[in-house]
Amino acid sequence: DGTVQGLLELLDIPYVGSDPACLAVCLDKPLAKLLAASAGIPTPRWRLIADRKALDSSPSGFTFPAFVKPAWEGSSKGIGKTSRVTGFPEMEREVIRLLTLYRQPVLVEEFIQGRELTVGIVGTPPRVMGIMEVIPRRGNDPDFFYSIDIKRDWRRQVRYQCPADLSAGLEERIIAHSLKLFKILGCRDMARIDFRLDPQGQPYFIEANPLPGLKPGHGDYPLIARHRGIDYPTLIGSIIDSAISRQQPCARMSA
Repeated sequence: DGTVQGLLELLDIPYVGSDPACLAVCLDKPLAKLLAASAGIPTPRWRLIADRKALDSSPSGFTFPAFVKPAWEGSSKGIGKTSRVTGFPEMEREVIRLLTLYRQPVLVEEFIQGRELTVGIVGTPPRVMGIMEVIPRRGNDPDFFYSIDIKRDWRRQVRYQCPADLSAGLEERIIAHSLKLFKILGCRDMARIDFRLDPQGQPYFIEANPLPGLKPGHGDYPLIARHRGIDYPTLIGSIIDSAISRQQPCARMSA
């Protein structure tokens, strides 16, 4: 959430990765979606539910199927088997459960049926390492989503395809969206950006991860690198080199 980075800045200690402002913006999913939409990047329609009183007495204004998740969490917290809902009563139960459990607003967004894509970005200036698709092993399932339960059992539940099987035009569009998001959200050195691709081939921005998981052989970000022929030491070196390149002007000024 940017707390450690804020402390490092107070102590004037250089560090790798994005600053506190970027981390706070990306953790606030509705705010990140607003910035994406203002830049012309499609994102699923959504509503923010701050408390039980904000729940309407009727389903008007909601689009189903919908996806329900905490507004200010990362690492798939709060995303599980009950996150996808198909009607108002089901949505209401899930919203109340998350409000009670996480004590924060709940995001209810349109569920985009289709493919799950994630994009790895590294460097200064930023470059896209690759676009990876997360594919359920149980076969084609437009209602599949990458929940925390599946992530914990990913070897049995999913397979990864990188590069994703995309047309040249669609790949270029996703790369352009990703680099624009990286810039407008204020990311530095590394990021992973998630999209859903609907059956018509329209990519929708879901969320950005300015501090992606880096566990070798497990995290999606190092998996993208590995599929693209980048070994783990080289990946970490690229991130560190990016951070160093950002510090050089400051070092020259202080010399």
